[in-house]
Amino acid sequence: MKRMYLLSLAVLATVVLNAQHVTTRENYMLSQPLNETSQNTNRPTQSQNRAGGDIIVTNDFSNPTDWTTPSDAGGYSWTVGTTTPVNINQYMGAMESSTMTNGFASFAGIDLLLAVPFAAQHTYLELNQTIDCSSNPGVILEFEQRYRAFNSDETIVQVSNNNGTTWTDFIVNDLVATNATAIQNTIALNISSIAGNNSNVKVRFLWTGTDDQIFGAGYGWMIDDLKIFEAHDFNLVQQNLYLGDIVTNYEYTKLPISQAGILTVQSALYNGGISTPATVQSHVLVTDQSNAVILNTVGGTLSAGTLAPGNQSTLTFETTLDMSTLPIGTYMVENTIELNVPDGDPSDNIDTSYFEITDNLYSHYADYKTEYLINPGKNNTATYNESTFGAMFAINNNDTLQGINLYIADVTPLSTDLNTTTNNIITVKIYQNTTDFFAPIQLAQYTFDMATLNVNDWNTLNLYYPDPATTVNTGYLPLVANETYRVTVTSEEGDVLWTFGNQPDSDFSGIQQTSNGWFSLQSEPALELNFDNTLVPPILPDLTPLTDTIALCVLDSVIAPTANSGTLIGTTTTVFPIVSNSTIIWTFNDTIGNTFTQTQNVIINQVDNTVNQFGAVLVANSSGNTYQWINCNNINQVITGETNQSFTALANGNYAVIINNGVCTDTSNCYSVVGLSIDKNNFEINLIAYPNPTSGKFIIDLRDTYTTIDVKITNLLGENINTYNFKNQNTVTLNINESEGVYFIRIQTEEGNETILKVIKK
Repeated sequence: MKRMYLLSLAVLATVVLNAQHVTTRENYMLSQPLNETSQNTNRPTQSQNRAGGDIIVTNDFSNPTDWTTPSDAGGYSWTVGTTTPVNINQYMGAMESSTMTNGFASFAGIDLLLAVPFAAQHTYLELNQTIDCSSNPGVILEFEQRYRAFNSDETIVQVSNNNGTTWTDFIVNDLVATNATAIQNTIALNISSIAGNNSNVKVRFLWTGTDDQIFGAGYGWMIDDLKIFEAHDFNLVQQNLYLGDIVTNYEYTKLPISQAGILTVQSALYNGGISTPATVQSHVLVTDQSNAVILNTVGGTLSAGTLAPGNQSTLTFETTLDMSTLPIGTYMVENTIELNVPDGDPSDNIDTSYFEITDNLYSHYADYKTEYLINPGKNNTATYNESTFGAMFAINNNDTLQGINLYIADVTPLSTDLNTTTNNIITVKIYQNTTDFFAPIQLAQYTFDMATLNVNDWNTLNLYYPDPATTVNTGYLPLVANETYRVTVTSEEGDVLWTFGNQPDSDFSGIQQTSNGWFSLQSEPALELNFDNTLVPPILPDLTPLTDTIALCVLDSVIAPTANSGTLIGTTTTVFPIVSNSTIIWTFNDTIGNTFTQTQNVIINQVDNTVNQFGAVLVANSSGNTYQWINCNNINQVITGETNQSFTALANGNYAVIINNGVCTDTSNCYSVVGLSIDKNNFEINLIAYPNPTSGKFIIDLRDTYTTIDVKITNLLGENINTYNFKNQNTVTLNINESEGVYFIRIQTEEGNETILKVIKK
């Protein structure tokens, strides 16, 4: 049997799949996907505006006797009528058709009540009528369908040109295009290569599927409104329009300015005519919300070079429009396929799509597309566990992820046990892709309490405020340009989480993770990256106000203060070392545009360089340091040997002291000593005080007898300790009862002699 594949979106998806290393897997959804209906889209089908195509045969399935199905298909069979089989109704929803009340065909592949699994199934529904396509070189077969299948299942249209002796397969929905949720669309097949100019044409619909130990052959297939008509000479059908090269990247519906780039338009084209056009181009018209024209240009390249009858190719056009330069808002892209010859049905050459330039949101999901419910959470009433769902995002420029936007939905299915659970925890994990699709690197993990979230609404999961009891990471996550990340959401074991999804996931950005590894989710989940910096908490210093920093002489460095519980470290432009009192300005920067400043006082304690003067005796007030007395009148020449705390001048002049405390050095002011005479100097030279140092008692030998002698004892601070008066003495005995230290003894005689002695008490 010859097999021919309809090179439709499924083949394009296969290319994407290979490029992105994604493995598909059917989502074994046991719960009823309620409200699982398809909305009409703007994409035209080949059945529209076909007034120029001669109808060869039609059948609306109103007469079951028009069709034949095998009597035994291993437990599975086709039915023709107006009643939907229970299994089909439960897991696929209703067939939408203007004529379905007249009847339609359905194949019920799934039967959960089967006690014994069946072998591989091959069951068909055959039109009894022989179709005469003679004098019709081009033949198109078209029908409406609704289907849902497993990986191993294929839906096939079989065509024979010898009254059913041999058949050729036209694969409608291959294993890549299987769906977790039933979708409805119109299929148009160019069967000219088999049926053209033949009078004994037969057609039938074939479902194939290997056995499944639990779920039987698959879900099912519904068919209505069969039409076979003559093809146009030239007729290209734009089956799908993508805003992005989804073969190598992804398609986005919302782009933040930071990630927006050059607009690329890509079309999935099908040649429904009988001739090959020489030139095929895209005419792209971009308008804003006021219908002002942003771009009007023509270009593009076919991936296959040319597009032969019955084949499909992608037409990719990288425009010159830089979307990052556009104002915030929604933009419509109208793409018209233009040929070098007239197209027999130009109505299916036009398609439209939309993209939105945002401040902060990055998304594959679009609420203007067909929506249906998907259950990425864990079902607590059956054995099925689809543990994790999410999406992948290519990052064009460095940015910082602040949150995740997630739409949380609810249903009322067969059992209330399947409603979204609101008393559990959901987990958000962020991975970075590697060359091995099945081994991404986990970067972060956050948990959120469902009790704080809203059902049937969008929720912003702020990465700064996850559930504190179970979360691993808290705070933003930097994303690096030219890397691809996957963001997933998981519901706890035994709980249920519903969200919306767009079907199908043409660029395979939707992902899921089960116990068997990573797979394609085959849908665009209602999940968005949020780069909004306003989600970031305000900068709160860990210490307010900052305490003063005190240093002796110089401050070489200081420990920087922190903010937001130590996650931010302050920086300063202050130059170190600091040698005088000043103020440091600390700046906190969260790297995403928010700054905060704090001031910190610096107090520098210098060396005490003050001096007490007692006539010719100079005493430095600071103790415990090293000293060097200098002669200010002799260009600050060092006075040899004068390294004590006190200094007694032997001649009139100006004197100062250099003080070093081991950290820094400072010099006192210059102090003037005047009024010294030779006699006074001789008087001082002749005096002897002993013992010195003393334990308290000491004697001063005056070397001569004086009529009146006045003695005054002071400490280093100049405080008076004691005073004495002696008559007609040549020696005096004194006692210091104070603590250990340096004391000064001032001696004056009636004859005019005066001096100061330094005595040390130990």
